[in-house]
Amino acid sequence: MAAKKTKKRATRIKPSAKRTTRKAQSSSKSKTESNQKADLFSQLVALSGLPASAIKRELKGILEENNLELDHLTLEQLRTVVASYLRKIMGGLLHKAQPNKH
Repeated sequence: MAAKKTKKRATRIKPSAKRTTRKAQSSSKSKTESNQKADLFSQLVALSGLPASAIKRELKGILEENNLELDHLTLEQLRTVVASYLRKIMGGLLHKAQPNKH
């Protein structure tokens, strides 16, 4: 007895479904990148050894001053923000260390 051969029909995906899938992938990718950037910021805060609430407030203030959003922050921009923070802190320390001139 010969076995019947069945033809498998190729399933076609509608073009609109392909676009939806690409959008979903793009959206998922941007959420992942956003999460990574937020995670990088959190790691920076944790590794600073400073009180988390204080350093977050200071760094977010610098981000706002420079019109930068945490979700779109690049590594280079984050470095610049940290450098600004250090200059701000060091400037305050130097100012306090100088004797008052009257």
